[in-house]
Amino acid sequence: MTYIVSFEIEGLAGRPGKLQKSLHRKTNIFWGLNGSGKTTLLKILAAALRNDASELQSLPFQSATVRFHSERMNRDVVRSYSKRSVKRVARRSKSIQRNRLQQEMLLSDEWAVEDPDDSIDNGSWTTIILGEPLEESETFATRFAHSFLPIARIVAPDRDRGQTWVDLTPDERFVRQVNSVWSRYNSYSLAEIRDVQQFGLAEILAILFGGRSSTAFSIDAPSEPLSLSDPEIDSKQAWQLVSNFLRAQNLYLPLGRKDFVQRYDEREENRRVVSRIEEIARQVDEILAPQRELQSVIEDMYIGDKHLELKGTAQRPVGAIEVQVGSEAIPLTSLSSGERQLLHILLETLAVRESTIMVDEPELSLHVEWQTRLVHSMRRINADAQFLLATHSPELMVDVDPDCVFEL
Repeated sequence: MTYIVSFEIEGLAGRPGKLQKSLHRKTNIFWGLNGSGKTTLLKILAAALRNDASELQSLPFQSATVRFHSERMNRDVVRSYSKRSVKRVARRSKSIQRNRLQQEMLLSDEWAVEDPDDSIDNGSWTTIILGEPLEESETFATRFAHSFLPIARIVAPDRDRGQTWVDLTPDERFVRQVNSVWSRYNSYSLAEIRDVQQFGLAEILAILFGGRSSTAFSIDAPSEPLSLSDPEIDSKQAWQLVSNFLRAQNLYLPLGRKDFVQRYDEREENRRVVSRIEEIARQVDEILAPQRELQSVIEDMYIGDKHLELKGTAQRPVGAIEVQVGSEAIPLTSLSSGERQLLHILLETLAVRESTIMVDEPELSLHVEWQTRLVHSMRRINADAQFLLATHSPELMVDVDPDCVFEL
């Protein structure tokens, strides 16, 4: 997981001097008039996390230094970029090309001389990892996790399919966007659930056959010691808990309630198994909680009896999003522009997990009431992400701590 700690940008949007800011771990809003550099700022920060300098030469600034923290490496990373150094390298490269062409002209009268390439190398970011050197077993990722939603809200072409992005209609792009984001997040959450269930199964087997699971410390999933059982689970609750747990796996309890209750009351190991199943169910609920919160937010904000169905199971992990009115599904393309924007932003907020999400003008197409609720709604869905929002809208900042608002 990655979040931005601070940045220093010289000449942003033509302003004199350097703009320096230390950012909050949670919420940061950049506010200002048109042309103040909000969009450029987000593009620079996103480019630093991507380690991509391909578009920087066209942006109005002179140099940038971005510091961010990688929780996976437990280190800060500093990336710097300067247009001055790029121009020096470009001039030197151009001079070398001209000299080489002049020498080749002298060697052959038949040489077809063309003007040297006038394109300028966009250069690259200079990266410094702070702290102790990485161990040999540690890997350094040049690109760090984040999400950036520009004003266009258009993602890169989908190369996995035959149809290129530019061939799609705006409606088709939107549907593919949101389904892609959901599928990515759903695959991750299903993997987390699978790990929790496998860990729990190992512990249950250890209870039944003695000893402790050999995988007890291989998965980062909190569990109670096997010697303990929950005294608050009575036989009726235990029956319901085990029945629901098996039903979720498309399995059924092969004995009746009376036999189950008798075995539960008589054998300590059965009570410990049920206690472990309760812990597994609690952890799975925690994993699913952000998805349910997304559904709740959408239902609160959408007008009418609209609700969100998030599909995808362990058997078919490639899921899809469906909006229903009552019991009838409606096409995603029938959503209004504001409903689309809201769904896209909230989905990206869900999927970014504990990293940084940057949104340029999140107020686009949103009613004023939705603007006032947006930041709080994003935080309901993801309490751990870092938000960087660039806006013209005072309504977006209604419930935001003034210390988290930066005027450009």
